[in-house]
Amino acid sequence: MTPEDQAYYHPYFKLEQEGAHYRVLDGEQPVMEFRNHDMFMGGIFIMGGITFRPGGPRRICNMIPFWEGFIPARREVKVSVLEGQNSDRLHLLIQPDDEGGLAAVHGEITFTWDAELGSYAIEVQGRLELRQPLSEDCPGGLYPMPVAGGGTAWVWQMDDPNYENNYGPAVPMLQDWYNQGEPNTGVDTFRQNWSRAVTHLLSEDEEGTLRTIAAHRGRLFAQPLNLQLFPVKPSGRTGALLKDGSAVIYQMLTDQPVSSHICEWGFDHHYYHTLPTVDLPAGHVLECHFRMTEWSPRAIQPLLALAVPLEPAPELLARLEVPIYEEPVCEFHTSWIDEKAADAFPWSPGRGASWDREVGHQKAGSLRLDQDSIAGQAAEWRVTDVGPSDFMNPLVPGSRYRFSAWVRLEDVPDCPRPYATLAVGFKYYKGPGTYSVPVPVEFTLSTPVRTRDEWVQISVDTPPVDGYAGGTTLVCRLEGVGTAWFDEVRFERLP
Repeated sequence: MTPEDQAYYHPYFKLEQEGAHYRVLDGEQPVMEFRNHDMFMGGIFIMGGITFRPGGPRRICNMIPFWEGFIPARREVKVSVLEGQNSDRLHLLIQPDDEGGLAAVHGEITFTWDAELGSYAIEVQGRLELRQPLSEDCPGGLYPMPVAGGGTAWVWQMDDPNYENNYGPAVPMLQDWYNQGEPNTGVDTFRQNWSRAVTHLLSEDEEGTLRTIAAHRGRLFAQPLNLQLFPVKPSGRTGALLKDGSAVIYQMLTDQPVSSHICEWGFDHHYYHTLPTVDLPAGHVLECHFRMTEWSPRAIQPLLALAVPLEPAPELLARLEVPIYEEPVCEFHTSWIDEKAADAFPWSPGRGASWDREVGHQKAGSLRLDQDSIAGQAAEWRVTDVGPSDFMNPLVPGSRYRFSAWVRLEDVPDCPRPYATLAVGFKYYKGPGTYSVPVPVEFTLSTPVRTRDEWVQISVDTPPVDGYAGGTTLVCRLEGVGTAWFDEVRFERLP
């Protein structure tokens, strides 16, 4: 659609319903979905599948509603038209079953066309009227979070937009691939094909300066933003910059204090209203009001030209000097601080662990473990974030997996010879749903291997995956006195 077309475009909004699911359409073009009992997010009501222009790509796969935490989970939500069915304006009433909840809920969403931006404008207004007092002993849907600079604030979440293709495979991985199409859907090919949509998070701070925050998982872990609130200017703008140069922008339409929390897992923004106190009487009203649009590369560039990058301090970046987990093989060449490691999860050092940049099986680079005493625990490296919940290939029910590594050992004279082991365990879910309760991890140890001054490959094969497996923990371990190197570590599905 050209800029000239945008000025004269008139959408034809309508609402369609099929059972407990609803779709907002512009003619036959999908604009937004409303899904009751969404499996991916644990069975709650989800707004999502959002497209901002005719024929454009989906931008937001789901948003958690503002009333989460104030009403019982898995309640039915009704969507009805207040005005504008089959016209260039659609005004909806969003009404969850709030009986027995902490608050009476009222929600409205309005769809219009922004000719200047060439984008659908989606305006959300929410209202929560408390049915009972809240306090620190009974905070209900409120919770405390650290504030940048010190202290804490009580907040309630008004939205959490999760951008399209920011997620990996859904949990459980039986048949469905949530919001993933070809070529991502192969059981062994997801990680090599998948590409994340968001490159930066944007937020207009209290002084009116637009901050850009790189969507780099390690950098978000390193700086306080992954744990603290980032204040947003009243009536300010915040959102995400996408890899095609466009941006999804949230315009806050309220003078109430707003903060965001940047999620280092899914690179989504959690938007909060911050409150001076948790002591709120029955009848107190909490309100949110914001507007979502898509900005083209040409529209967003003037803002980006004035933006200031927000970077972790050098002493915080030093925490990222650990090797990343890689599929299909870990060769320990890449640090978590590297640009190409933006989506990675790291290996975590334990007792006696270090990253050897010089020694390796065929190339320099390996995990090193040293132990000078048999007392205490074994030395180990481990990675706990392997699997579909962490943007990697799925764990296929009924399949067996092999965890292998090339290992070299050096012993110490007059001490018992050391040995190396591998450990692997699955994290099972009672399912269905990403946030269902996990079952304790079960470990299987490899046969201990003793070798001296030469590289030997060792491995452990798992039993078949049984049920909803959302993640895996891998451990490289040294027992006894000496030194061990682990290289070319693989975790692969057996034929």
